[in-house]
Amino acid sequence: MKSKNKRMNFSHPRRKTSKDLLALINSIPEAAVFVDSHSQSIIIANEKAAEISAYNQKKLQNVEIKRIFPKLDEGTLSNYIKSPQRNFLSTLIKQSGIPIEVELQITKASPNSQCMLIRFIPDIIGFQNIDDDLLDQRWKALQILSETPQIFDPPKATKKIMQAGLLLTGASFIALYTPTENKSLSIAYEWGKSGFLPKDIDNNEIKDLRVPYTWTSGSHSVSNIHKNAIASGLSYIATIPIRNNSPQEGILVIGDQIAQPPKDLDPLLYILVSAISTCKEINNKILNINENLNSLSNRLFISELIKDIITDGLIFITKDHNIIDLNTPAAMMLGYTIDEVKGKNIGEILIGEQSIPHLLQSIPDDFEGLKNLGDINLHRRDGHPLLINIKTTPVVVENQSDIIALLLSDLSQHEEIRNRAKQLEQQAFLGEVMAIFAHEVRNPINNISTGLQVMASNFPKAHPIQNDIDRIKQDLDRLAELMKSVLSFSKSKEYKIETVNIEYLIKNLIDRWRLRMSRNNIIPRVNCASIIPNAKGDKRALEQVFTNVIQNAINAMGNQGGVLGIKIEAATKTGPLNMININISDTGPGIPEEIKDRIFEPFFTTNNNGTGLGLAITKQIVSAHNGQIFVDSFPGGTVFRISLPVEQP
Repeated sequence: MKSKNKRMNFSHPRRKTSKDLLALINSIPEAAVFVDSHSQSIIIANEKAAEISAYNQKKLQNVEIKRIFPKLDEGTLSNYIKSPQRNFLSTLIKQSGIPIEVELQITKASPNSQCMLIRFIPDIIGFQNIDDDLLDQRWKALQILSETPQIFDPPKATKKIMQAGLLLTGASFIALYTPTENKSLSIAYEWGKSGFLPKDIDNNEIKDLRVPYTWTSGSHSVSNIHKNAIASGLSYIATIPIRNNSPQEGILVIGDQIAQPPKDLDPLLYILVSAISTCKEINNKILNINENLNSLSNRLFISELIKDIITDGLIFITKDHNIIDLNTPAAMMLGYTIDEVKGKNIGEILIGEQSIPHLLQSIPDDFEGLKNLGDINLHRRDGHPLLINIKTTPVVVENQSDIIALLLSDLSQHEEIRNRAKQLEQQAFLGEVMAIFAHEVRNPINNISTGLQVMASNFPKAHPIQNDIDRIKQDLDRLAELMKSVLSFSKSKEYKIETVNIEYLIKNLIDRWRLRMSRNNIIPRVNCASIIPNAKGDKRALEQVFTNVIQNAINAMGNQGGVLGIKIEAATKTGPLNMININISDTGPGIPEEIKDRIFEPFFTTNNNGTGLGLAITKQIVSAHNGQIFVDSFPGGTVFRISLPVEQP
């Protein structure tokens, strides 16, 4: 150790005045302390010693030497003094508790003195290691701070920031005061040994903490926080508001029981409160975003609900006339799927005699309310003509109307309903005429039949005229049966609605037809679900429906034989009613495609002995029961699908 050796001619330092001793030890260029070998405590230390040990000069007085140099005791000191070696390596414990390696030089103040002078300088390599550790510690703290904005849990993020605060400053405790309902501040988060801190800061003290302040031993105390620090023997304690000049929003407190505050404490504290404020703002923004998302989700739900409820077509387009969205009725009306038309220009979808984009361009930008564009002839995707009424209105979102809604009403359906009503009216009139006609024809038929019977009795049985009479009687019987069917079809009938067990009804019908089916090699197979609800209808009328369909199936298979299949399915939801499905199939030749759509028309038949009214009456009865009947046919089989409403609970 290189140093300037000064001769010290005094037997005991305590005999000198404090000023003399202080001047004397401060003149030594190395860190130095005078130690009383008897009490093993420090008498006085110079500024350099205070700087290296991080103690205050006054605090070093009367401190046991073992507290600073744990390897030094009375025996060790004596050995060091007697040793010919002048320099020794030892460990120094700083006030923060951090150990460093130092090089010691121990001498007696004078030959007869019990006072020893210990001079020391830090080991350069050890100091470098301490600096490296501090640097690593701060890098780790900055890494933690960089990750906190990604933590969307405010308590967890704040705790991370406080953990980083201890690493960043080397302090032994940290605490955060946040506002309470009564506008005072209370400890919300704390880390380290901070039990001495007051739990609350009242309103009178908050204003005194509006600016950053670091209290050290001997400084002025401005709040109970500092008073508690004095009572607890702290080395320092620092306070800083979360927001500058706004202590009521929160105060960060940090300090240490032993170590002195780092020289760069103020900027480090600003880093911490900035991180806390940033996390708070980010979480507030996330809360606002979530609230907005919930609001938008609710609006979207309502929008989707409205889209599903509206039976008319609804299309949303931009001001550039590109399609944003549409509901299912609009897609079905035009013959597209929803995904097919999204993003396309409305002029590519609504094609007709008039240009829809041209009509939309004629509407003023500041238009409000609902504007009727009129009735327009358009074409479906398949070319089928459509008469549609189009109305338009701007959609206002956050005081902006960049979206336009088009409401499409299919007038073709209304026109079809009107034409259908007219046809039904004509059919009703025709039915009345036919009923009168059939009634009037029945009497002449009876008279002719009676006359033929008298005529036949006047001729021998073997006479050739008997064959002609039989042929005329057969024609009369067929005509009478036809008139009976006409009356049944044209006559409005009042149905007696009651509970009908469909499974029981069909199985009884199969038993009636079993003998004929056996003669024709037809095998009946009835398949029923485990639970079949009862239907609601007229039992005799429904019996006629199934009789007509089963008879047609048997006639279709003829003498070739086959399988008559009947499947009764459990109720399924069809519109507002619960329905029961009855499928009746045969293995006959099938119905030719060109006549399949006409089989339910009155008087249409391919059977020379049929009236052509059986299936027409069947459909009439099913429709009167709010049911449906369809036919599927293919070479090698036909299926009649009948749906009837079930009895409501």
